[in-house]
Amino acid sequence: PANYEAGGQSRRIGLLVVDEYEYPPPFLPLPAALSAITGNDLMRARALFYGAQAILVVLVMIAVAMRLAPAARLTAWMLIPGVVAAFQTIVGMQYGNFQSGAFALAVAGMLALTRPGRGFGAAALAFAAASKLFPGLLVALLVGGRRYRAAALAAVWMAVFAMLSLAMFGTRPWIDFVTYQLPAISSGSGFAWSELPFLIPTNYGISGAVLK
Repeated sequence: PANYEAGGQSRRIGLLVVDEYEYPPPFLPLPAALSAITGNDLMRARALFYGAQAILVVLVMIAVAMRLAPAARLTAWMLIPGVVAAFQTIVGMQYGNFQSGAFALAVAGMLALTRPGRGFGAAALAFAAASKLFPGLLVALLVGGRRYRAAALAAVWMAVFAMLSLAMFGTRPWIDFVTYQLPAISSGSGFAWSELPFLIPTNYGISGAVLK
């Protein structure tokens, strides 16, 4: 860790090693709102951010269980405490950034899109996809399943979030994302820190399995 910081690849705020910002611009209104609510207090914002994600993850697991057939529902209810207590879940809640929230919002969105209130489902899925990219595969799934109205609603909400970020922060984050971050994601250089030996054991993603 000392060499990692000495190389100028990270910085600290208090006791925290701060990651590089890796998200698309539509995500920016969320941390801006957290900063406004907490008076720019990082520790309070962090507690609110991860606390809200933890609650969201549990609520979505309950919602999924309630949509299952009775026998499967019982099994799901029994598995929820184990999933919550799993080391991977706890790590995600503590310093997984927006991973847990993105998964939960994507699942909540897909669940809601099967109900009359499609607007909420489209908004939840759209924010997850516009903020974290990988949930966009679910939008493609909607198109492939000929659920064009749901896919169109999600696209409209993604445009709304994009316009909101433009109105709040201007074009600079978009220029930086297109000219710097997207090429870095494509080449892998944007996540070079994940290959550092002392970080590999805590990487439970697919890339972590390859590195291990």
